[in-house]
Amino acid sequence: YYLKKRAANIAEGFGGLAHSPQAAMIGFFLGEAVRASRRWAKIKRIKLSRSAPKRAAVAALRRSSTDDTISTNGSYDGDDATPYENGEAYTLSSSLLGAAEAAALMQACLASPLKDRQVQKNARMLLGLCIASWQPSTFLLEVLVEMSHGDVRVLANVLMSLLNFRQDRFSNPLDIPSLMSSHLGIKMPTRTDYLAGGKFASQSFYRDVHTSAMLVLAAGHRYLAVRNH
Repeated sequence: YYLKKRAANIAEGFGGLAHSPQAAMIGFFLGEAVRASRRWAKIKRIKLSRSAPKRAAVAALRRSSTDDTISTNGSYDGDDATPYENGEAYTLSSSLLGAAEAAALMQACLASPLKDRQVQKNARMLLGLCIASWQPSTFLLEVLVEMSHGDVRVLANVLMSLLNFRQDRFSNPLDIPSLMSSHLGIKMPTRTDYLAGGKFASQSFYRDVHTSAMLVLAAGHRYLAVRNH
């Protein structure tokens, strides 16, 4: 509750010099939130592995009964389950920071006028949280959908900022476009390819970013269905 309240307060206002101290405040609790989420994810995996046979049996019994199964656009077969399509359940994150909170914090980092070491560190930790091996593979997609507010143009601008985020305070900068492309399964353009001498110099960088944003929103329909369920 404390973390969600802090993230909600940040979401109410960010960007501009007046909100510059937010970077230190975010860094104060973000590192501990990531570490605690990693520990909780490990505990949850152990609990799920122990209860897997029982859960499978209960799910099979409920699916066999038409009275206990909700069937609209998807299905639902238990309190801990999630709507699924084509027999594949949608896995939600067990992180202490959900997609909405991570999106708000990332937006604060992108909107900060001072891309100092703390801001760059916060953005790097948030990106690491989104693509962590213990997270569901859809978590990064969920964060991007939250940052879009349902508008492809908003998401295109977010991607423009994120793909070109400054990392000059680190000796080993991340290849953000490649990381996001491999994790999302959606090609994210690299700005240097569109500069003079690049392999896509004759093409529009913004147009390809806009195309990627459209694909992200199209892929996020299942998350929106779960969130609004």
